Amino acid sequence: MKKVTYLFILFLGIASTGCQEEKGFLFQDVTRISFSPKEAGNYEMTYSFIWGTQNRDTVYLPVSISGRTADHDRQIEVVQIPGYDVTYNYDDQGYLTDSIITEWSNSAVAGKHYIAFDDAEAKALLKIKAGEITGYVPVIVLRNTSLKTEKVRLRIQLVASNDLELGQAKNLIMLLNISDQLEQPVNWTRYSTAQSYLGTYSKPKHELMIKVLQDKVDEEWLEQMANDRPNLIFWRGKFQEALNAFNNDLVNIASGKAPLREDPNDSNSAEVTFPSNV
Repeated sequence: MKKVTYLFILFLGIASTGCQEEKGFLFQDVTRISFSPKEAGNYEMTYSFIWGTQNRDTVYLPVSISGRTADHDRQIEVVQIPGYDVTYNYDDQGYLTDSIITEWSNSAVAGKHYIAFDDAEAKALLKIKAGEITGYVPVIVLRNTSLKTEKVRLRIQLVASNDLELGQAKNLIMLLNISDQLEQPVNWTRYSTAQSYLGTYSKPKHELMIKVLQDKVDEEWLEQMANDRPNLIFWRGKFQEALNAFNNDLVNIASGKAPLREDPNDSNSAEVTFPSNV
């Protein structure tokens, strides 16, 4: 029997509104709020404490409203919701036999990994400012020693407040990964600009790029480079030069470190490369 595991996103508590919203909303005197990520369709972000020494920080998740502006601040309401994995079991002929739903074991814990959304400190920040139609859901993240070994996942759902109704169901949930390790940026995936110009992600490649750039190589940097292709190509050339120098270093060759591989602990792992045809 074969097992395949997929990330499963359940929109709990909003299914009933989802059906009516698929057709969109007719304009009426109702103000609705939705998440509005910088990269359309990407409702996932990653924050890592690895880039600094602070014990807490604030991550800003963009939101926008449809409807009228107001002459007063409007309260945003959000809650944490669980996430699930689904394991699909198939028989030897490839037919689905059953599926198992398992709640995430690494969901973020309020008070440990972030300040709870109903805490007075957090609620004071959860506002759409007077006269504005865009804003943010600020998430106050906390450094914890457990993040050194495992990232946690925080699924955040917008809920209706006294000031704001909800937008379309597909735009009401964001996933924030919180870590204290080097993590793969969520915008470095298959078919992304990063993948096209920099190739397959691996931690050794990521570390090499950071060493060359002497700065962060994170989602924000990749987003900037996606909008500045000549600069991205320039830096890719610098990364390739550094990779060539590493692979041709006699000490690295003698120690078995060269050529640099995607998994440095596996001598059969693919070598780290950068595309040259884009």
